[in-house]
Amino acid sequence: MSFLKKTLGLFVEFDEPQNSNTAQNPATVTPSNPTASSNPASVRPTIAPQQSISKEDFDKFEKHFDKLLSDNNMSGVDYFEFWKMMDTLEAHIPDERARIAATFGSLSIQGLTKQKLVASVDHYVQILEQDKQKFSSVIDNKANQDIIAKENNVKQLEGKIVENSQLIQKLTKEITDAQVTIEQLKKEVVEQKQKIDSSKNGYLQAFNAILSKMKGDSDKFNSTL
Repeated sequence: MSFLKKTLGLFVEFDEPQNSNTAQNPATVTPSNPTASSNPASVRPTIAPQQSISKEDFDKFEKHFDKLLSDNNMSGVDYFEFWKMMDTLEAHIPDERARIAATFGSLSIQGLTKQKLVASVDHYVQILEQDKQKFSSVIDNKANQDIIAKENNVKQLEGKIVENSQLIQKLTKEITDAQVTIEQLKKEVVEQKQKIDSSKNGYLQAFNAILSKMKGDSDKFNSTL
């Protein structure tokens, strides 16, 4: 297991689909219980509340930090080589304090001192801090380019929805008004037809009455005079 994975294992959980061999899956990391350790003298950092990180993100950032620290490795033997050897010796020396002593003893032959070891830790901390600033800048720029653009798009669409809703309300009112007008016009058409039919019938009755009277008078004139 890599240094970064073991370190993050104290603070995060790595999300990965479960399988029947979960206990042997290195992507699922659970911090050890200090009270359950067989060696209470082991050095353990304070364990913060765990957070979750996907295996995809973890693998990506593990490679990123491995390359970052490797690219900025100082000349000679320092903290970088120290932790690499610590990883190598873990299987043979489980006790952390003993492993630190063994690692330091081995590397001190190559010129490593306590002062250089501590100073080199500060060097890598600065490298991490600088990288964090660059990462934050990239993330902020991406937020400005992507998230803000999408938020503006959302606002535009919401405005369009309001505009269309108002248009729908206007058209709905026009349709309702038109339906009322249609019913009124239909009623007026029926009334007009009734008036026309009534006038037509009245005219024909009067016409027929006068015509009949005139023809009757003509017959009387012919027979009488």
